Amino acid sequence: CVGPWLLMLIWACGETSAPAEDGDGPVIDGASEPDLGFPALDAARDEGPPDGAPKDAALPDSAPPPDAATLDAAPLDATQPDAAPSREQCTDGETQPCATGACAGMRTCVDGAFAACRGPAELCNDRDDDCDGAIDEDFADWGEVCGGGVGACAAVGRRICAPDGAATRCDAPPVAPRDERCNGIDDDCDGAVDEGDPGGGAPCPTGLPGLCGRGRLTCREGEVRCLDLVGARPERCDGTDEDCDGAVDEGADGAPLVEPCDDGPPETAGVGRCRAGLRTCEAGRPGACVGQILPAAEVCNQVDDDCDGHVDEGGDCACAPGTRQGCYAGPPETLGVGPCRRGVQVCADDGRGFGPCEGAVEPGPEQCNALDDDCNGVVDDVDGLDAPCEGGCGQPGHRVCDLLLGALVCDAPNQFIGPERCNGRDDDCDGIIDNVAGLGAPCATGEGGCRVEGMLRCADGALVCDAMPPDATDEICDGIDQDCDGAIDEDLPAGPACAVGRGACAADGTMRCRDGAPTCDAVAAPPGIETCDGIDEDCDGIVDEDPLDVDDPCDVPDKRGRCAEGHTVCLRGHLICQGGNTPIAEGCDGIDQDCDGITDEQLVGCGDAMALAPGVRQHVTEAGLRARGFSTCFAGDFTDEGADLDALLATCDGAQLALACRPFGAPDFTLVAEGERDPVLTDVGYDAHRTTVHNGVGWYFSTDWSWGFAPAGLPVNRDACDFGDLPEPERRLCWHTYIDTLSNGYRCGDIFLNFDPGYERLVLHRDVPPDPTPGVQQNLTDDEIALRGYVLCHRSRYADDGLPLAELTAACAGDHVLVGCRPRGAPALTLAAEGLTAEVFRPTEGPSHRHLDVEWYFVPGEGFGFAPGGAVVARNTCEVSADDADRRLCWHLGEDTLDHGFRCGDNRLNAADDWERVIYRRRVEGGP
Repeated sequence: CVGPWLLMLIWACGETSAPAEDGDGPVIDGASEPDLGFPALDAARDEGPPDGAPKDAALPDSAPPPDAATLDAAPLDATQPDAAPSREQCTDGETQPCATGACAGMRTCVDGAFAACRGPAELCNDRDDDCDGAIDEDFADWGEVCGGGVGACAAVGRRICAPDGAATRCDAPPVAPRDERCNGIDDDCDGAVDEGDPGGGAPCPTGLPGLCGRGRLTCREGEVRCLDLVGARPERCDGTDEDCDGAVDEGADGAPLVEPCDDGPPETAGVGRCRAGLRTCEAGRPGACVGQILPAAEVCNQVDDDCDGHVDEGGDCACAPGTRQGCYAGPPETLGVGPCRRGVQVCADDGRGFGPCEGAVEPGPEQCNALDDDCNGVVDDVDGLDAPCEGGCGQPGHRVCDLLLGALVCDAPNQFIGPERCNGRDDDCDGIIDNVAGLGAPCATGEGGCRVEGMLRCADGALVCDAMPPDATDEICDGIDQDCDGAIDEDLPAGPACAVGRGACAADGTMRCRDGAPTCDAVAAPPGIETCDGIDEDCDGIVDEDPLDVDDPCDVPDKRGRCAEGHTVCLRGHLICQGGNTPIAEGCDGIDQDCDGITDEQLVGCGDAMALAPGVRQHVTEAGLRARGFSTCFAGDFTDEGADLDALLATCDGAQLALACRPFGAPDFTLVAEGERDPVLTDVGYDAHRTTVHNGVGWYFSTDWSWGFAPAGLPVNRDACDFGDLPEPERRLCWHTYIDTLSNGYRCGDIFLNFDPGYERLVLHRDVPPDPTPGVQQNLTDDEIALRGYVLCHRSRYADDGLPLAELTAACAGDHVLVGCRPRGAPALTLAAEGLTAEVFRPTEGPSHRHLDVEWYFVPGEGFGFAPGGAVVARNTCEVSADDADRRLCWHLGEDTLDHGFRCGDNRLNAADDWERVIYRRRVEGGP
């Protein structure tokens, strides 16, 4: 019989199969269940429960078929005789048949447990071939929109599995090509449009005048047009209309064509008095040259009469100064005829010849202007006058002068036979054949997508449209009306489901024909700004890349001091604070370097922010020096030479100096030593072993040898810089000086760096800070705080609770404290007030006590804070007054703890996580 355990075994094994006897493995048949490969299990499955119930009836009613995770985790029952080994009982390298869904494969034992089921390579066949639970996952382009064919054969489809399953193919239906027609479409689907000039080649009349009237039918821009063969060109004197304007042998102004002429020798053209004339075209032939001036015999008249480039050569032209004589350069027979007249020339003052001829009028080309321009005694006898000519329809006439046009015109009458018709004759006698009304006007034939534009032409005795429409075809989605019914891409069925956009912009829709192309009708949401939340807001397919809310400063949980300085990062859709620094030895720099919550503990002199840190120190943070009021007044590399020492020390004019060095780009100084100005700059001359001991440092300085330091009590050997086998070389610094200048550097610790550009040397300075500033202060920057000599001794969030007061007051021990608040990461304090430490932390008996024009209160069990001097303080338990609200601060106190904050100005911040409270300390010897 088949018991419930056996059915459970079938579920637990999945659809596992072993190789069949013929070696072909299990048979997988779409609708039928797979051969499990185990005869007993196959028979049990095929027979079903003995009582004839459904195959799953043997399972308990409350137990649905187990899911894959349950099956994978549950071992087989090893107490049954035929049970397969469990995951924990296999030998490495052992294989076992397996199945995932309908996929039959093998799994291999690794580290005592069977790995995931693996099948053959994935094929594109809508099945999971490689048994990884995914179907056709290696074919990412399946279902994408694709296209096939070109031109009119173009079709749109989607990528589907190829028959061999090795790739995908485009299922766009093929479209048969057709003969190429002149329609702007690639009808024969060869990638070229309207090739071979379909519909063209036959001669045709263009309807244009002159030579442009002869044309040829040509396919151009998707339509057959009658284009002229020649094209307009410049007019010539040959009885032909070359420029196709309807007139023959005319010039630019419509008058007969005129061209320049010169019958003289070529070398005299334009030389001396010689000038070219004009020829007028008459009856298709050039006329006589009119108005030209040819070379003549040379006379004494200061004119180059023979046009050889020389004036009055070969003769005696002497004359009495001031003598006047007549002059005329035109042909003698023209003098006194028409407008031609003599001029006057005067003998020059030096008597060497006559001056130019002035006032003379000489012959010119004859024109139609009622004047005798060429001085031949005849008015307007232009060339071609009275020549025979023809008007419209061959009417005879003669050429006469038209004074309005200033040109010759034909006086023959135009006698119209009748209106122009398409008959190959000039019916209206205008010299143009078949120029009927409407010739060349735009026209169109065909409907919808078959509509083609053309022009009206004369054909078969009538005006016809020369456009030839294509044949109608089935409509496809391409923005063209193929079925020629006047509608574009109409009645096309909707396509498959589709999606647009990525991430948060994704939207589902259906493929539809839009604007001539298959388009998904879904509308993607606009992209947003990426934040760390596991969502792709900017819709580029990547989740949480470069989110806006990372790299912000944050406090690493459960860490203190420099170890808590972290930044926000995005991890699996959540912002976390990571980073921080590793603990290092505590240094006198106002920073909790060893991350124990206490700053500068057990360091002599570090309670005094303005006290000099003793000895030669290594690995000192720049931030620590600046927090104690030091600022850089000189910086250069070890190759620098020639810095004027007087100018350097005038810039570095602080009461206290520090010398430092480090590799360029390093965050910390390799060495630092601090001291009062006078001991640091005491000139020890050329004594190679002399130092000035001060603040645990042996200083040496001379303006023409070297400047540096070593630990106090240790020998130095200056020749000229400190060198040799000396104790503690890692704590020695030396720079060369030369004739009142700072020369190159030499050493930074035990590294000899003569002229090394990779190392930096610095001089820093500071002055004694000023007295505390009275009153409540606003917008106090970190730099201003450092210049006053304060170092940070406490920082916490308004949300923090339970901080021991004893630790706070111990960490902030000093002469003065400065108390303030601000948003976390802000460059300045929103509010601040300072005063003597004893006054600020003095338990308050009344509502408040005044100190340095500030109302202070420190009441364990209630609150700690300040208000402007003279203001009324109302604590309940923290201060809640509304007057001067923007200048009041209050933090809650337990009996022995600093609890969460309450206000910073008029902001009620009870337990706010994005605001912080800070306390700074300083000690000034001899201060108040």
